[in-house]
Amino acid sequence: MRILYQSDTIVVREFRPDELQLFMSLFEDEQVTRYLPARTLAQYTALFNDALKDYCTGVLGRWAIFDTASDDFIAIALP
Repeated sequence: MRILYQSDTIVVREFRPDELQLFMSLFEDEQVTRYLPARTLAQYTALFNDALKDYCTGVLGRWAIFDTASDDFIAIALP
């Protein structure tokens, strides 16, 4: 797992393969998906799998943002 950025308050890193449910949980929040096109669970799973593949080919991809104090998942960063 590669860390893209870390400070006293957040860490931006690659998702781990076992974090699919964490990734999916973000899209269960209506405030998060309010302005996004409607997607199925299969499409979100494909997005996650694409992110894992993208890590092998370069820095483009979806990055996980976590609170360093609580280790809570905060958001997804897109470069």
